[in-house]
Amino acid sequence: MTVKKIISLLLVALILAASLVTVSFASPSPEIEIGSGSAAPGEAISLPVEIKNNPGISYFSISISYDSSRLRLDGLEKGEGVPGNFSYSRKVIWMSSSDVTFNGTLFNLNFTVLDNAPAGDASVSVTYNEGDIYNANEDDVNFAVKAGKVSVGSLTVPQIVVGSAEGAAGSTVHVPVEFCDNPGVSTYTLAVEYDDTRLNFTGASSNPDLGGQFIVAEKIVWVSLDETDYNGTFLTLDFSIPNGAAPGEAYVTVSYSAGDICNYNEDEVYFETVPGKVTVVAGDAPKITVGEVSGAPGEAVSVPVEFDGNPGISTFTLTFGYDTEKLSLNSVTPADELGGQFVFADRAVWVSMDEVQFDGVFLTLNFTILDGAAEGDAEITVSYSAGDICDYDENEVYFETVPGKVTVESAVLIGDVNNDGMITIRDLSELKRLLAGASEDEFNLANSDVSGDGLVTISDLSSLKKMLAG
Repeated sequence: MTVKKIISLLLVALILAASLVTVSFASPSPEIEIGSGSAAPGEAISLPVEIKNNPGISYFSISISYDSSRLRLDGLEKGEGVPGNFSYSRKVIWMSSSDVTFNGTLFNLNFTVLDNAPAGDASVSVTYNEGDIYNANEDDVNFAVKAGKVSVGSLTVPQIVVGSAEGAAGSTVHVPVEFCDNPGVSTYTLAVEYDDTRLNFTGASSNPDLGGQFIVAEKIVWVSLDETDYNGTFLTLDFSIPNGAAPGEAYVTVSYSAGDICNYNEDEVYFETVPGKVTVVAGDAPKITVGEVSGAPGEAVSVPVEFDGNPGISTFTLTFGYDTEKLSLNSVTPADELGGQFVFADRAVWVSMDEVQFDGVFLTLNFTILDGAAEGDAEITVSYSAGDICDYDENEVYFETVPGKVTVESAVLIGDVNNDGMITIRDLSELKRLLAGASEDEFNLANSDVSGDGLVTISDLSSLKKMLAG
């Protein structure tokens, strides 16, 4: 047999052998796929865990892995139609007495997005080790795992919003502070910042609905054993507008540092702060005005003290200042309209169960002008400290104070026409000159009215002659 024939036979045999080969395609690989979704901080979301191309298994033990900086796993639920026994503790365990080729949702993972979760993707997956998934013959079955995710958005940002108020110089205003989209807090520490050229911070109060403990010192501190997701006014800031404050807008805001606002689990909660304002409008401040009177040494005088524009008060503590070389304060008399309880020692103190709003004389200062007091004005002032004047709700009420005076006149010495402190024959001559038309500025007219009829006439000359004659 020739070589050419042998080669031809071999080619034929190869062709026949090739025609007997059966062509087959690989089956799809088994797969566990976790679903995906999106949610905002504080929201709940459920992700399905599905099995695909299942060749038949009777047992699995798998672990759940996820981004714990963004998510909290609240639990899981077995999928509908899944046979066998199912349990979850540290791992998800399922078993069956025979192989199961079920495809579909094995279970659902229930998550909550953390309140302070940053925006972004939070990965979710499952893991298992060799021997953790097998069939009824205890042969390992390998599954590819396709991870899922929760896309964390920032649909809403929790806010602390400072409100606005309006008032005139000398008034008190109250500025509300609100929670918006509060995810839940159990403590806060806030600093108050404001325009101190137009405002004085006098205090703050907490909404009783929040409960807990509340302190106002250098900062405002609130702590509760519970977590509240209350939205609305949780805090009120109290300001007084000093007298002389320029009309315009005064900013008011609150600030905090890292860790100053936390939830029950001591996780920090972020809030955006929105400032507010107090609009100072033109207007007259309420006034306490001391009156003006005159008198001579040795005389008693009564000086009125008045309210003007009184917005309503229920307590005051006032201190009076005066020239002790000219005046002696004997007593202070309250007006009947005040009612309440009144005491005067070093200071005038008044307290009422009601709020009094009348204007006019509310106190009378009873002085004696000291003997030998020099002629001239003796100033009388009224003053008070922060918190000394309050309304029924214990809010401080600001008053502008206006001083008064007692004008000390020369002492009256009837007959001392020339005002030399003595009554002599010279006064008779001076009185004649006065009656003849000399300038009145040269004489003491009060001393020249010897008869006491309020006029200086020829009858005063006769009366002075009788006085000198003894």
